[in-house]
Amino acid sequence: MCMHVDADKVVELKSELIKWSRKTVARKCELQSILGKLLWVSRTVRFSRVFVCRIIAENRKLKKQSDKVTLSRDIRKDFLWWEKYLEVFSGVELIPATTVSLAVYGDACVLGGGSWNPSLSEYFSMRFPDYMSSPDTPIHVKEFIVTIICIRLWGERWAGQKVVIYCDNDSVCDTVVYQKPKDLAMQQLLREFLYIVCSKGFTPVFRKIGTVANKTADYISRVH
Repeated sequence: MCMHVDADKVVELKSELIKWSRKTVARKCELQSILGKLLWVSRTVRFSRVFVCRIIAENRKLKKQSDKVTLSRDIRKDFLWWEKYLEVFSGVELIPATTVSLAVYGDACVLGGGSWNPSLSEYFSMRFPDYMSSPDTPIHVKEFIVTIICIRLWGERWAGQKVVIYCDNDSVCDTVVYQKPKDLAMQQLLREFLYIVCSKGFTPVFRKIGTVANKTADYISRVH
C-alpha cells in the first residue's frame, strides 16, 4: 500500500538532473519538459512539491517557448536536491496512519523560544543571538526556527510515527500545511523543515494553540 518511483524512471531522471544541477541557461520549452517529469513523480516523493515552486515561478516569467533564462543558484540547488533525494525519499503511503502517537508544544517571543515534549518530560529553551533578538526580525521566522530545532532535537525518536506539533503562529501553520510560503525566509525554512521530516521518517501534523503557547512565551521571557 505504498507508491514508489519506478526504478527505471529513477535512473532516467537522475541522469537528467545531474545535467540540470550544473546548467546555467535554459529555454522555456526545456524548463517545461523537466518540470513535467518532476511534477509527475512528485506524487510518490514525500513533500517534494515545494522543491519545484521556484522552477514553476521561473517558467511563468517566460512568454515564448524559445525565451531563455539564466538559472539562479537557488534553482540549481532544487535540481541538486532532486538528484540526491529522488530515490531516498521515494515512497508515499496510500492510506497513511491516522493515530497520533505524541505531541510537542513550542513558542517564541522577541528574545528567545523553546519547546516542551510531554512524552519524554523534556524541554529546551534558548535565547536568540543578537542579530535575531531585534523586533525587526518577524516573529513567524522565530517561531519556525524554534520548530526546526524541536524536530532536530527529538525527530530521531519519531520514525514511523504521527506527531502533532502545536504552534500559535498562523503563518507557520499555514506554510507547513499548504506549503505555499509568502516570503523568501519562510520558503527557505520550509525546505529545511521538510528535509528533516523526510530524513527522520515521521509525519508532522500542525495544530494551532493559544493559551498554552502564550503561557510558554511568558515563561521563556522570565527565564531569559
